[in-house]
Amino acid sequence: MDWDLLARTFKGGTLMKKLIIIFLLFATSCFAQIEGEGLDHGKLGLNRISSTIDSGLTAIDSIANAVGTGVTLADRVKDTYPVLYGNKRLWYGAGDSALVLLRDSDSTQSTIGFLTSAVNSLIDTTSITTFLTGTTGRVVRWVDQSGNGKSAVQNTIAYMPVWDNTVDSLQLEFGGVNDYIQVSNLPLPTYFSLIVQGKFTGMFIEHSVNGGTNNGFYFYGAGGNAWLIRRTESHFAAGVTNWLGTSDVIATLVYDGSGYYYKNTTLQANNTVTGTARTNSIVTDNLYILSRAGTGVFQKGNMKSLILINYPINVTQIQSINTYLNQ
Repeated sequence: MDWDLLARTFKGGTLMKKLIIIFLLFATSCFAQIEGEGLDHGKLGLNRISSTIDSGLTAIDSIANAVGTGVTLADRVKDTYPVLYGNKRLWYGAGDSALVLLRDSDSTQSTIGFLTSAVNSLIDTTSITTFLTGTTGRVVRWVDQSGNGKSAVQNTIAYMPVWDNTVDSLQLEFGGVNDYIQVSNLPLPTYFSLIVQGKFTGMFIEHSVNGGTNNGFYFYGAGGNAWLIRRTESHFAAGVTNWLGTSDVIATLVYDGSGYYYKNTTLQANNTVTGTARTNSIVTDNLYILSRAGTGVFQKGNMKSLILINYPINVTQIQSINTYLNQ
């Protein structure tokens, strides 16, 4: 840009010219900031994701503004997050429904919302207690807050996880015998991020029927280890102490051709990798939560939030989401 010409034009120009120059300077500054930021995993230089988090928005909104497409924030959230599940309203534009619960005594179902319309508002525990006449009920549907309409569902009563409505919990409880929930026909790129908040004896999330038939993924944490992606081309994090253990944890998986595992905000060792890195493509398959295809590998644990992102996020964004989910 010819700065001398701009200065001369500004000094002798009309008001309209001065306003145009001010706008150009502002746009140039913003563009330079975005171009200079990107993934800090040191792999593919995917600069589309900015590490800036807007102070006036939640971490969910800010990441959507950085990477999503569309005119409105709602469009950008839908583009960024295939699914958003949580025990609170995760972003400003989330709908009013959070859960559909089933009462054991008569199999009646009820849609549950949030305590208030404010962002970060918890699920309406008062309405749940009134409906259940107690603190537990079965989860029929965990409502997707992204706007994509991809709720996690279980229609068979015997397989439904339990909702724990006590104040210090507010979470789905999986017994590890045969309960799970699933999302049907979920499109997801090979390069993605997954954030899971909860407490698990073992954890298994899979985007395919067996982890080996397509470019979907499986994320398995048990016995102090974690695995992801195909069984024949695994990316393996070994020796992670209490990877998903006796206390609440936020586990993050990022894949951009290599796998990265975070326990809360700490990057874990990833010292055994087999197979070849996969290229980015869109895979459409069912997403199974705490089961392999609903037929096995059932896991025991509690879940508060699950977030999928269509991009490999960076460390700054991981830290921001951790802070937000722990509020």
